[in-house]
Amino acid sequence: MLFQEKKELNISATKLQARFRGKQARIKVQDVSEEKYDAWRKKDALQSLFRLKDRDMDGFLGIQELGTMIRKNIKKNKKNMKGRSSSHNSSGRRSSKDQTKDIVKLVKAMNLTNPNEKDLHKGDGSSNSGVSEETFVQYMLQGLQMTRKTMVQFRRKGYIQSMLADLIESMSNSVSSRILSERSAALNAVFNHFDEDNSGEIDQNEFLGLITYFSGKGAGNFSAIPTSNEIKDLMNSLDQGGDGKLQREEFIAFAMGGLAKTAKERRKYATQSSMHNKLCVLLDRISLGIDRRTKSLHTHFELLVEKNWRENKTRTLDVKCLYHAIFKSNVMGNAPSKEVIKKMKIASKRFIQAISGSGNGSIEKNDFVLFLLSGGSDPAVLKAQHPIVDKWRTNLLKTMPW
Repeated sequence: MLFQEKKELNISATKLQARFRGKQARIKVQDVSEEKYDAWRKKDALQSLFRLKDRDMDGFLGIQELGTMIRKNIKKNKKNMKGRSSSHNSSGRRSSKDQTKDIVKLVKAMNLTNPNEKDLHKGDGSSNSGVSEETFVQYMLQGLQMTRKTMVQFRRKGYIQSMLADLIESMSNSVSSRILSERSAALNAVFNHFDEDNSGEIDQNEFLGLITYFSGKGAGNFSAIPTSNEIKDLMNSLDQGGDGKLQREEFIAFAMGGLAKTAKERRKYATQSSMHNKLCVLLDRISLGIDRRTKSLHTHFELLVEKNWRENKTRTLDVKCLYHAIFKSNVMGNAPSKEVIKKMKIASKRFIQAISGSGNGSIEKNDFVLFLLSGGSDPAVLKAQHPIVDKWRTNLLKTMPW
């Protein structure tokens, strides 16, 4: 897995170089990269959501597990029932036995969309095990592509379709929430990285450093970097306070707004002027950079918990996993003494306890990625209270450039 990840990073680096050999080449590579990372984000989010709900970790969402998800959706959407069809409104009055029958039908409906599942269950989609991860993810990915109009039409086909529509909408909201939280954390990390004096503000020189880093360095790339006058104009347009400095909230609002636009919208934006085009390049590079680091962190988490999964059937990072990660990173030396090893174990336990609320607790993948991206709510506090973990995080991120 690690070899494959390195191979992907090398391919990405090659494509990055190709992006600046010409405007059309850059646009084409950027658009392909965005599509690739967008598909990965959605699939990975759905896999994570599936595994959180798969309590017995057998690779299936059974009738009971799916029933719990459906009932939560019914309760959550109860206030909106009045505007829906009568078949949907009746969900709250169905008996437990009828609800179970409905879930069985829902399982069949989902399994019939996967040829592998149809063969496995003799063509009728029935399954005592429930819905596999593969089927669940594929079905939800298709659902996420549905337009609002298509979703309304699908919901009106019947009660089972209405339940499936609720499930798709719930997964869509969860996926969007995770993507936004990770993107926000990554942008905060970008701000912290270029706020060299830790003032909580980015001045013009620091902003120039940010633009130079992301817009490309070396021969052939300087055309993508705005001129000093363009930088001043850009700073003035973003500086809502008028103090000549970029506040964290201003930077996040600018970047989140730009990255929320589609590639087509950004291309149109880029045609307005030379500065707009260079700003589009900057947003493209930031987008690709944070996507690349985020994916690397997801992959690293899977590597860290792989042994835990084999031995304990859990995909969370506990004290033992974190200690081994710190030990193998050599942040405390190649051959640490018994005293240093003890400090690493204590540091691991204190950190897990601070995050999870228990020394015997663990960290889910999404929480792990958010922490690694941002360093917590205040990186200075992390450095002061958990110096060993902070050193491990800092060294790890050096292997995952933007």
